[in-house]
Amino acid sequence: SVQIAVVFDDTGSMRPVAGEVRRNNCRLIQSAFSSIPALEMGAIAVGDDAPGEGGSYMTKVLPLQRDWDVVARFVKSVPPAYGGDFDECYELALHQLRDFKWKADARKIVIFFGD
Repeated sequence: SVQIAVVFDDTGSMRPVAGEVRRNNCRLIQSAFSSIPALEMGAIAVGDDAPGEGGSYMTKVLPLQRDWDVVARFVKSVPPAYGGDFDECYELALHQLRDFKWKADARKIVIFFGD
């Protein structure tokens, strides 16, 4: 089996390419699920270390799933993590990846999209 986690920067600095990143992630998700049997995939949207007002966040996590539509819907619909001009929460995302239900015998892949 294969388990993939997609981690993507969703902060203000990514705004110019956010739509493209989301579209490409959705294509990657659909392609991976159609070509890899027994695939599980999860995702983490990354915000800034010091989130600001207006619904920003440090991370949003979707645990490993067997349903490609659930993963694609998360990537398409997670709200932007506007934040401020702080460092991104990559360390928190790495810590949260440790909490994913990784199978000992699975191939594990983590893909980061960021600037």
